[in-house]
Amino acid sequence: VSYCMTRNIYPMVIPSMKSLLANNDIDTVYLITEDDDIGIELPDKVKIINVTGQEYIKKTSPNYYTNFTWMVMIRLALPLILKDEDRLLSLDLDTIIQSNIEELWDMDMTSKYVTGAIENDLTKYHGYSYINCGVMFMNLEKFRDGKAQEILDLLNTKRYVYNEQDCMNEVLTEDD
Repeated sequence: VSYCMTRNIYPMVIPSMKSLLANNDIDTVYLITEDDDIGIELPDKVKIINVTGQEYIKKTSPNYYTNFTWMVMIRLALPLILKDEDRLLSLDLDTIIQSNIEELWDMDMTSKYVTGAIENDLTKYHGYSYINCGVMFMNLEKFRDGKAQEILDLLNTKRYVYNEQDCMNEVLTEDD
């Protein structure tokens, strides 16, 4: 499981992470941050990955200086950052987990890049199942077939309203 966050919202991950850990036996929780230490005592299974100086989301990207921080967009680079993980649940900080999510790991994701929460209004607007990146189960291994880099290249060259979410949905089809 991973959370991507900027310094100003480090404390906000605590309720979400506590709900996740209280209801599930998760091996590792990755906090993708701007620092090596977030100033909060964390359980041993929580690992901090400092991505300051990253090269995935470029400062020249038309999406870099928008309402959404590059730290949110970095979630699309997780297949390249977490090279030893095959699958991952990426969560927004405001997502509270109220029950066991173990059956997610039993899902056959062999042919899928991602599955997630469908945005009904954006699905109607776009005409295909539009996934909200706030709750996204990713097949990291499959993304490494070049799709992660394709998405990042597009994110770094084309402006999007909902940055990484629009970009990912544009690139992936319903069958992906």
